[in-house]
Amino acid sequence: MITACTAPPPGCSTRAFSIGTSSDWLSGYPDLWAALLYVLAGQYEHAGALGEWVPPQLADVLALQRAEEPETHAVLAGWTDPGRGAEQRGDGFDFALSAAAWQWPGWICEPLWHDTLAVAVAKRSHLLAYREVPCQEVLKQPLICSQSTADEPWRWTVQRVFGNALHEREQTVATFDVAMTLVAAGYVIAIAPAARLASYLRRGIAVRPLAGAPTIVMAYLLRRDTSLSDPQARFARRARLVS
Repeated sequence: MITACTAPPPGCSTRAFSIGTSSDWLSGYPDLWAALLYVLAGQYEHAGALGEWVPPQLADVLALQRAEEPETHAVLAGWTDPGRGAEQRGDGFDFALSAAAWQWPGWICEPLWHDTLAVAVAKRSHLLAYREVPCQEVLKQPLICSQSTADEPWRWTVQRVFGNALHEREQTVATFDVAMTLVAAGYVIAIAPAARLASYLRRGIAVRPLAGAPTIVMAYLLRRDTSLSDPQARFARRARLVS
């Protein structure tokens, strides 16, 4: 989830640009990873992100922000607990980037970044003969999923595509990394968004699109249902430009 706050952190220089993993003013937050932006065009804006997985598009947005407004100050931080974002939304936050379509009173939630479901296989898998892997071929193979991604919205799409067939065939492990390790070793295959799998291509897996899979929304942009300031509007525009 990406969030934004209008008050600057104590002691921050309005012309500094830095990236860090912690600071005193964030010490009260749990295990943070999300990118928090401060757009220093006469005021602060604060943006962050929530979840185990950081969408790769976020780096592109930050790069645009840095190139086009070099007076931006950035700190890496965020929430691992989705509920904390909902609790804090009225406390000076202007934006949120979330994998789920949160319905917050007084906020607008718009689809931002899309993706397609893909099949992760070992680099020597016979399924690489397909340009798109048919669902019936997927169900002939041992499948794996991770507990850490069980609540991510794209998993609901996978369940809709395959129905109850997955319950009989999928093994579950604790983390996505462990699942990808077993895929790379050739023991199992996995289904996930293509962008989610991209970082594992150098770790022994190959990826093919899932035939007939629907397009899925990987990230939503949430903002207050009010007029945006000029810096806020520019940040939102950059986020929408990245695909």
